[in-house]
Amino acid sequence: MIATSANYLQRLLGRVSLRFADAEFESAARFAELFWSRIPEEDFLSRDVEDDAGAVVDCWRLFNNRRREEIEIYVGNPVHARDG
Repeated sequence: MIATSANYLQRLLGRVSLRFADAEFESAARFAELFWSRIPEEDFLSRDVEDDAGAVVDCWRLFNNRRREEIEIYVGNPVHARDG
């Protein structure tokens, strides 16, 4: 990662850290680093760190809490003002 993505990741991890206890944050932070590691540098310029922190938290919780044999299906009707 070069300067822009490293800076973005630090801001993202700051927001993610607010949503986890210390014991969970370490693995969530590693997940976030892997989750965003292959994003092209120019894509970070148009991203919203708060939205991306929410995506990291939701995905990590789903992956971390889901049993291997469990199938989870979410059907929703997003509202732009609420869901982005």
